[in-house]
Amino acid sequence: MAQGEVTTIAPSRLKIVAEKLYKGGYGSSIGLVALFIIGSFLSPYFLTTINILNLLRQVCIYGFMSMGMTLVILAGGIDLSVGGIMTASSVLAAVLAGRVDTFLVFLLPTLLGCMFGLINGVIIAKFKVESFVITLGTQFIAFGLGYAICGGKTVLPADFPFVLDFLMNGFVGPIPFPIILLFALYIFFAFIMSYTSFGRYIHAIGGNEKAVRFCGVNVDLMKIAIYTISGVLSGFAGVMMLSRATAGDPTIGIGIVLTIIASVIVGGNHFIGGIGNVGFTLIGLLILGTISNLLTILGVVFYVQQIISGIIVIVAVVISTRLE
Repeated sequence: MAQGEVTTIAPSRLKIVAEKLYKGGYGSSIGLVALFIIGSFLSPYFLTTINILNLLRQVCIYGFMSMGMTLVILAGGIDLSVGGIMTASSVLAAVLAGRVDTFLVFLLPTLLGCMFGLINGVIIAKFKVESFVITLGTQFIAFGLGYAICGGKTVLPADFPFVLDFLMNGFVGPIPFPIILLFALYIFFAFIMSYTSFGRYIHAIGGNEKAVRFCGVNVDLMKIAIYTISGVLSGFAGVMMLSRATAGDPTIGIGIVLTIIASVIVGGNHFIGGIGNVGFTLIGLLILGTISNLLTILGVVFYVQQIISGIIVIVAVVISTRLE
């Protein structure tokens, strides 16, 4: 009998420890540190200043999109349209660059993302439709719009303004500018999520939407705002992608939504909403970026990297739901 008690209690204690690690973000943090240690042994080129800065710069575009996805997932939704929005915005920016004022090259693609996000939010909030279905539809629309803007061909800007080039390739002292931009964004939203009613309502909606409605919170307006923010950040990410790729490619965002969702979940945010924070997303972003960077250094082919990313997403979602 005593032996039976040990066998039933031990798994329970293990689950408690796992929950503490997961919900506290310690598990993902330990995983990130372990990746850096492993990487330093596997390649002498991994743990160098040049490579680390390059790694951080590579995840910046995904970081903007993942920030928007974090708000959506914490509120209990999903946004599959981010890849399409980023693509359409990038192509639009490529068409505009050198033909209109540089300010408009930044503004109009971001407004395009805002429009898609607003449409997502209004339909989801007002018609009570599942976010998966609506954002899947707007993803197709966004990709189609991207093809329409460029005629299905890669667009080379008529001119490449200095400000546009500086966005992803500039430096402030020894630090690449996009890294500064990324951390500024995450610090800003970390403050919003921790110290404002807007951030608290997002967690509450993801935890128990009905209870939040009973408390008098305008949940519909919150959802519209959340999806609009996601659209704006994806639209701006499109401008960043143009700055990095120097051309507008109508296929650039295909399949990217997998990486964005993975970035949010791998760090410790719960897939069904309510539990998580901005820091978890940053950790998840760095984990995926580190894995991709290390596999590239080691010469692993792209499709194997995709397989590994898919496995990571599956494992992270399973852990996220099992620890509820």
